[in-house]
Amino acid sequence: MTQEQKREYASKYREANRDKIREYACNYYRANREKICARTREIERENKDRFKARKKEWMEKQDPERIKALNREKARRYRTSPTNHDTCLARCREYKKRHKDALRERRRENEILPANDNYIRNLLRIKKRDNVPQALIQAKREHLRLTRKLKSK
Repeated sequence: MTQEQKREYASKYREANRDKIREYACNYYRANREKICARTREIERENKDRFKARKKEWMEKQDPERIKALNREKARRYRTSPTNHDTCLARCREYKKRHKDALRERRRENEILPANDNYIRNLLRIKKRDNVPQALIQAKREHLRLTRKLKSK
């Protein structure tokens, strides 16, 4: 039997027994997970450039909003996991202590920037369905920012 014939036979066998092979692979992975993961990490360490390039190529194909959502979810899972929760809280407290003045100033400056258009429309007593010029909303936002600055001083 030649190599070509062996390949063809193996291909036909895989097509005919796809479920059986998948089940075997799942069971093997469950039984040898640590060994497989260790070997994968070793291969990635040996070929860092190749894996970096592959990841970069994958990232370029993805929707940036989806990537942001994935990263947010990953960070949330990290922060809320029982093993990391205390360290994350401690890190946040330490950061807030070190940057107290800068955070306060940033909060003051950005108080009204995130105010969305619906909030501004509500202040103007305009319904959402009414067509409102964006310039009017921006002017009211600026007015609100100035009045808040005056009140704080």
